Amino acid sequence: MEVLANNGSASLTEAILSYLQEVQEQRALVARHEGSAAIHTASSKQLEVYRMFERNAETAQALRSAAEKLPSWENALYWKQEGGKWETIAREIEARMVKHSKLHPILSRGIVWNNRPMFVHAYKYEPDPRMKIELVLPSVPSPMPELPLRIIAEALQCHDYLVPEYTAKPLPPYEGHDANFLTLSEYLSQTMPTELYATQCFPLHRTIGSS
Repeated sequence: MEVLANNGSASLTEAILSYLQEVQEQRALVARHEGSAAIHTASSKQLEVYRMFERNAETAQALRSAAEKLPSWENALYWKQEGGKWETIAREIEARMVKHSKLHPILSRGIVWNNRPMFVHAYKYEPDPRMKIELVLPSVPSPMPELPLRIIAEALQCHDYLVPEYTAKPLPPYEGHDANFLTLSEYLSQTMPTELYATQCFPLHRTIGSS
């Protein structure tokens, strides 16, 4: 019985250490992207994590090539139950594009990243010298509540895959952007459960400028 108790304690300790390590890695990822990614809050009820880049044909082509290598969100676990809702999100985004004659699409594609469905939406305005890449994350069923920190971290990992820094360096997310955005820290301050260790170090005040 004592051996079983010791094994149980060791397993619990390992689980706690694994959780703390995962949280630290996610927080470090958010901190690294604090000045290069943000949350778009104007046009959708869905979570939208965006980055901005100089308008460049090579960057756009690299984005398309990377996205094409990822599975379509039609292969996602909950496609049969939720796919209709995701397609509605995509149609609404594309309908907004049609309304703006100076808005030029670069890429619109539903993908799966780490078993999570996302909609990659990239576009540019004329004559703006910047292009914007949004990852729209529809909510998905889950047997356990997901921490916003983990969801944001996965979106940032996907951003890094789609346009790594050796391809193009992201611009500050507030350059040429309206006021309808939140910094990563602001968003997590508002959405993370306050009593958790993982919530610490996300201040309530804005940490980057806005136009």
